[in-house]
Amino acid sequence: LGREEFLREYWDRKPVIVEGWGANVGSGYLDVVSKEGLKRLYGNESIILSSANKNSYEKMTTSLTDYIDNYMSTPPVVRLGNTTWYHFGNNDHKSWPDVFKRYRIPDHYMPDPSFYAFSFGMGASGSGVPFHTHGGVFNEVFYGRKRWWLAPPGPEPSFHPDESAMQWLYTYYPTQQHNPLITECIIHPGEFIYVPSMWHHSTLNLGQTIFMATFL
Repeated sequence: LGREEFLREYWDRKPVIVEGWGANVGSGYLDVVSKEGLKRLYGNESIILSSANKNSYEKMTTSLTDYIDNYMSTPPVVRLGNTTWYHFGNNDHKSWPDVFKRYRIPDHYMPDPSFYAFSFGMGASGSGVPFHTHGGVFNEVFYGRKRWWLAPPGPEPSFHPDESAMQWLYTYYPTQQHNPLITECIIHPGEFIYVPSMWHHSTLNLGQTIFMATFL
């Protein structure tokens, strides 16, 4: 996918998946952001967890090692989003230089490569976030897979703000899966998705998932 085609067809129009990105493969970066690499480099560092309901209101703190060993290993369970804990955002960029300084952004597709913000994330299988909106974002998966549901700007898809993405899958999805406004896809390692500004989206991690979001 070329830059001009991306800006013309997708930038402010619709989501797109870029396959075979591979910019962070072969540089040792995947070793850094593996569970083992993160524990070796930053295992004793404190991280902030967010509840997995809309807007992630609740916060708690634990060590990175505790999160990887005890939260990410939890089997998928259908439960409320405000009782599901997830590490996404609230990152300490200065304390994790190998994660943030070595990451190669998808600058080929960015109108202004100097204007962006990172959010690094890790989640257990079955974790995720319900429908929400924000500015444009690139989201690259390093490990695991991430299932997405997307809908264009406008009326919000039906969901309860305190239900998790997995609960939505079992409660609302059966009535929404034929809704022509909702598109779904799965992002695999080495791929990224671009979601334009103010598109509604919800995510569900399939397997223990590690990823980076680049907000524009």
